Amino acid sequence: MYEVDLSVFDGGPNLEERCGVILQGADGAYKVFELENRSPSPKNRFIISKSDAETIDKRHGVIVGVVHTHPYRGMRTASPHDINSIPAGLFGIVYHPSTGSKVWYDHNGVTHEDLKRRR
Repeated sequence: MYEVDLSVFDGGPNLEERCGVILQGADGAYKVFELENRSPSPKNRFIISKSDAETIDKRHGVIVGVVHTHPYRGMRTASPHDINSIPAGLFGIVYHPSTGSKVWYDHNGVTHEDLKRRR
């Protein structure tokens, strides 16, 4: 579960939260699809539209999680809101592009942390 390529989020100014879904293919591999952040306050929240997620070709796999970034100088960990908002049955990842930190969580709390210092 901890081998997810999040490099799609490494480009850009990293001033707002970016988001996407994580799909698992028949071979067990994970693939990330970035989607537009539909939040009216993208500097501190993200919203994924169900209709955006439904446009992803099902041949890529099934949605098993969501991922979002925390901007430069933002916290590297999952917030209580992140944990409380993830539906049961899915996992989430907070990715902090400025440091490369990754935090996995589900509706019960943080399940794994890979925290790093600023690059």
